[in-house]
Amino acid sequence: MNWNDSLYWYWRERGGDFFASAVKRDSGVLFLDMPQGPAFIQCEAVSDSSGKLRREITVTLRASLERPYYLTVRRESFSGAGRERPDGWETDGGVPELTARRSVRSSDGVFTPYLLQNQHLQRLLYADPGAWLQISPLQTGGVAHLVSVRKETAELEEAVDSRGRAAGRDEPNQRKLYAESGFREQMDGMVDLAQTARDRVNLWLRQRRKPDGDGGSGT
Repeated sequence: MNWNDSLYWYWRERGGDFFASAVKRDSGVLFLDMPQGPAFIQCEAVSDSSGKLRREITVTLRASLERPYYLTVRRESFSGAGRERPDGWETDGGVPELTARRSVRSSDGVFTPYLLQNQHLQRLLYADPGAWLQISPLQTGGVAHLVSVRKETAELEEAVDSRGRAAGRDEPNQRKLYAESGFREQMDGMVDLAQTARDRVNLWLRQRRKPDGDGGSGT
């Protein structure tokens, strides 16, 4: 997949700051301006348990909590869905219909239902079965967190012509090819998922700080 060219056209439509190397086609990164802080979009090589490398797209934002929190919502149909329970970690997330298809692991059995029971977040997860959602501290014991959505590049559509050639940036019909590829819609979905999770996390913190103490169990 020619990640650089597809991300280039996404940047032309959505704005932000785009960086890419002309030599490495998967080097493109985009800082997308958003309320409460920018989103960082990139393509990176990761290794699985067998050491095999694969490419993944990640959308990452920053959030703040009053204590360290860990959450992993794996892609649908991942083996072991709903059954993993490491020591001190909770599963289920209060959304059994979600965990019937995805493995959910978290470090807080009170906060996780608040997050995952949000209807818009659920709709976004159902609409993108290949996406993973992760939340973790920037450093051990810290309150600054990263909220990330990721998926394998094989599940993202690239802008190509009828002969299977990448749209590039110089073809006369390149914008049309990009528009028809579905890349924009899939990236928008990943960004929306990350933003919804981040906003939900930040809202929890604001509610917890209300003088009357109400809001800690909102949905």
